[in-house]
Amino acid sequence: MKYIFTLVFCLVGMVSFAQQATEDENGRPIGAKPAVVVSSEDSDIYLRQSKEKSSSATVLIEYSLPFGKSGGKLVLFHPKKDEELKTIAISGNHGSVTVDIKEIGFSGFNAGLYLTDNTFIKSQSFYSAD
Repeated sequence: MKYIFTLVFCLVGMVSFAQQATEDENGRPIGAKPAVVVSSEDSDIYLRQSKEKSSSATVLIEYSLPFGKSGGKLVLFHPKKDEELKTIAISGNHGSVTVDIKEIGFSGFNAGLYLTDNTFIKSQSFYSAD
């Protein structure tokens, strides 16, 4: 009987002295929001196929360069070989380019976004809407 009482008192003691977490993994009180929100510089850089309906003969590509950069090039590559198909000069910080599928000869291709000094920014695979 004294073992049962000892066990019960030990459990009650452990529960009463147990502490709840008062801080999250970043050291802020639980439920507090960060004081400063830091956005990534890369969040405004993109290379994507336009959501507008493209024809099966063209692909509309939207691009955005890093802040402060206003020129570069879009290089189209063969989807399975390391072969450059076409280079398109781009100007401005953001915009769009229409690629003629018949001109490059493939319904799918890879595109690389580069600055004017040939610094690689981003790449993406594109496919025509068949």
